[in-house]
Amino acid sequence: MKNIIKKIIFYFTSVLTALKYRKYLTVKKSVLFDLKLTVSSENIIQCNHALLKKSNINIQGQNNHVIIDGQILTTKILMVGQNNRIIIRKNTKFVNSNIILRGNDCIIEIGCNSTFGSGLYMVCMGNKNQIKIGEDCMFADNVELWNTDSHAIKDMKGVTINLSKPIHVGDKVWIGKNSTILKGVNIGNGVVIGINSLVTKDLPSCSICIGSPAKAIQNNITWERNFITE
Repeated sequence: MKNIIKKIIFYFTSVLTALKYRKYLTVKKSVLFDLKLTVSSENIIQCNHALLKKSNINIQGQNNHVIIDGQILTTKILMVGQNNRIIIRKNTKFVNSNIILRGNDCIIEIGCNSTFGSGLYMVCMGNKNQIKIGEDCMFADNVELWNTDSHAIKDMKGVTINLSKPIHVGDKVWIGKNSTILKGVNIGNGVVIGINSLVTKDLPSCSICIGSPAKAIQNNITWERNFITE
């Protein structure tokens, strides 16, 4: 009985939320509960088979587009600029996360079946910059991704010397707790990154990488999402 009542409450809450924000929110077979949206005109949020609960989405600027097919729980999304995209594909899950995008023509894209532990901090800034994460990835708690230094450093001629650079994470990558991924990094498929690692350079596919800066210590490995039994 309690489950039935809960489903009814979620249904009516979702309908009311969709009606309240109908100018820029489209909803298809999604559950929206305790959701706060602050969105300026000419921006779009699209929810397809999604679950958004106790989360906050703030979009400033024009022609920005957020597409969510996964689960967004107690998470904050901030987007500032023009012509930006955040694409969160099906069966993904964010819990207690912060996603920040500031710039123009930037994109954050998360592949299907990827999951993120509590405390994720993802920052994308600049022009035509990217953070792309593949399918079936598993991020532990307190992982950070920065494809930018946030503030410009200039030489004496006024030229910026610390440009923002994309981050690309392949499919089936496991990133350990308290690790940080910095700008300009490409992480191959099937990589395992150890706890407290700092990734500053590309990492080869199917390798175990640890340290600060992170380096491959073993190649030709694979890993399983299920809890270990041996």
